[in-house]
Amino acid sequence: NPTLGSRNDWECHCVVPPAVKAASAVMKPAACEYPGECTTDNEAKKCAPAGYICDDPNTDPSSVGDWVCSCPPPSSGPNVTATTPGGVASMKCETDECVVVCPTCAQTTASPTNLCESVGQVCEDPDKTKHGDWVCKCPSPWTGTATPLAAANCALDECVADCPTCSKGTCTQAGQTCSD
Repeated sequence: NPTLGSRNDWECHCVVPPAVKAASAVMKPAACEYPGECTTDNEAKKCAPAGYICDDPNTDPSSVGDWVCSCPPPSSGPNVTATTPGGVASMKCETDECVVVCPTCAQTTASPTNLCESVGQVCEDPDKTKHGDWVCKCPSPWTGTATPLAAANCALDECVADCPTCSKGTCTQAGQTCSD
């Protein structure tokens, strides 16, 4: 208050960039709060709604352009920053559900094998950008239909398969039929 005789009433005020909590303090610096670029930068604000993680390592209002958008665990992929061409729309996160541990993965615990491997089958994740699409496949010479999110029903026809215990044509060479 610049009134003559008025003393000890000067104030510090936060310079209000977007989304800063307005604050002031008498005779000392104000406690300014700035939530960071993840909530104020137009491109960084796209991270969370798209399912990514935004991090602003320095939330000081003078520190701009240091936000990072990254893939959520257990996914992986290159981070996007303020200088990445294409911005958040260029994010490509991938999860190999046969390898990582997650609720929708073939491996739901920290065990050394996934569900497919634990029953002697092969795990395949056909699209690493999608979750819940892994399949178990029968290993050769076994046959069967790949099963999404579960062990496949595999069978071994020892009359036609090529394996150490298979007939390998023994019956047909003797003019006989084979049944398994």
